[in-house]
Amino acid sequence: MRTDQSVPLLRCAAGASAAAMRFPVRTKTLAQSEKILTAAARLFAAHHFHEARMEDIAELAEVGKGTLYRYFKDKEELYMALLARAACQMTERLRA
Repeated sequence: MRTDQSVPLLRCAAGASAAAMRFPVRTKTLAQSEKILTAAARLFAAHHFHEARMEDIAELAEVGKGTLYRYFKDKEELYMALLARAACQMTERLRA
């Protein structure tokens, strides 16, 4: 598993090394995750699980489909994260 959050060095077409040229990878943020989960909650509230498409969730969250898949590997994982978030919110309310 890579921990340096960058892609490997690239080689130019002519074979010369792109010396120390690294491109940073965007890190995942809690705000972006919450934005996606909120959009998913709205869609799942209006449609059955199998009717809600990842494309629709991405559009509603105003993120690219690739971004959505960086955060959640599939719709099931997204749905489980949504349930976990709801459980945490309920627990917080009960403790208040």
